[in-house]
Amino acid sequence: MSTVPPPPPDNGGNGGQVCWVAREVYGVNDGRWLEFRAWLLGEAPGWLRRSYIKHGASFAGWIADKPSIKRFLRHLMDRAIRKS
Repeated sequence: MSTVPPPPPDNGGNGGQVCWVAREVYGVNDGRWLEFRAWLLGEAPGWLRRSYIKHGASFAGWIADKPSIKRFLRHLMDRAIRKS
């Protein structure tokens, strides 16, 4: 089970509802999850955004006890936010 608490409210948009994987990968106290969320909602390809929204919550739970997968995803997420 994921150790990430539910995301904070985001005043009506869906941004606070689509950050499960980023919060699991970076941790709740690392602001890079917010950078990744901004990239996801603003610059990511549509297919990735739709998949993340549809499967992100369950995927975050699945990776919660898989540090090697989280390291790999962190590398990919870091690359995405560096390019933005």
